[in-house]
Amino acid sequence: MVQNILGGGDVGRDRLQVAAIEVEAANLIRRREEVATALAREVIDQVLGYEQMGRQLELLDSQIVTQRHRQAVMEVGYRMGEGTTGTMLTVWQQTEDLEARRVEMAIAQGRLVAALEQLVGAPADKLEEISD
Repeated sequence: MVQNILGGGDVGRDRLQVAAIEVEAANLIRRREEVATALAREVIDQVLGYEQMGRQLELLDSQIVTQRHRQAVMEVGYRMGEGTTGTMLTVWQQTEDLEARRVEMAIAQGRLVAALEQLVGAPADKLEEISD
């Protein structure tokens, strides 16, 4: 009983355990904040990547429209005997390359959306509601 009164014994041990638990709780809170900050940064990076891919898709769409018009004009001339088959093959290949790049970019954007959904735990339609 004298040890308990002077800070030793069971009371001292209990106080040390409480202090250790309080330190551990503070460490867990700090770690949770670090994880939350890292997740927030990752979400922001992925959203910015999504927006950048959207702008790139718009640019590719514009380039495809221009290329298709160019191709149509050159095809008319080719049918009338102007130009060469080699030139037309190049034009057709350029159109296909642009279209393939657009498909690849759309797939990459879809993967980014899936990763973002997994990260935040919400489906894409919910993400769109939140951003509106």
